[in-house]
Amino acid sequence: MNSVFSANLALLTIIAAAGLFLASTGLSADSGADLLQASLAADGRINDDPGYSRQQGPSLALSRYNFAVCCWEDFRTGSGRIYVQRFGQRGLKCQNNFQVTPFNAAADQWLPDIAVDDLGHFVVVWEERGDSVNVYARLYAANAVPLTEIIRVNERANPSATSAYARVAMNNKGDFVVTWVSRKTDIAGDVYAQRFNSGGEKIGTNFFGALRNRWPADPPRCGHERKRSVRCRLGGRPRGASTFA
Repeated sequence: MNSVFSANLALLTIIAAAGLFLASTGLSADSGADLLQASLAADGRINDDPGYSRQQGPSLALSRYNFAVCCWEDFRTGSGRIYVQRFGQRGLKCQNNFQVTPFNAAADQWLPDIAVDDLGHFVVVWEERGDSVNVYARLYAANAVPLTEIIRVNERANPSATSAYARVAMNNKGDFVVTWVSRKTDIAGDVYAQRFNSGGEKIGTNFFGALRNRWPADPPRCGHERKRSVRCRLGGRPRGASTFA
């Protein structure tokens, strides 16, 4: 493994497939905080900016055929933006980092998540913190061409409510589901979800998943199965799991 990994590592994310790929935030002597990768093909830095900006909160997804995508919070422009890097088989980079969210956005974007289908199509979700906190998504083809505009996932932008901790899961056909926590007080939050088809169109409306009794809380976990059922788990605890047809 490259010597750059001698730095302190945090936010470690490991993808299955015999542990062939990982990404993490590392602190090193010559930069503020970089995203680092280790794979069968290469060790090194994921973010390609030349400066000393901060990158954090990586999320990884691996397709059935071992194509990977990684998203993270990036501060190279001075504000929090969501960036993505694509990888081919064995962890080789495909093109450069690209920005998902607008350069001129007034609000910062945080806590991204990413999912990919068998053909390499992928979807990125995140929260945006402006006058209110909302959840957004964008769908891409395998070659990183956007298939949709930026989509607001939660239906109402309510200044008195917070929609945060977004997570996404995608089935092998490209249908996906987004879950998040919505709260109106500092002590409680409700879990909501929204389904999408493979073209990025909403299926139905936001639906209520579960009531949480504390805030802040761990993000809800979600899964999208082949038969279109959605599985939500609260804080990773099996006793808090629900299935929706």
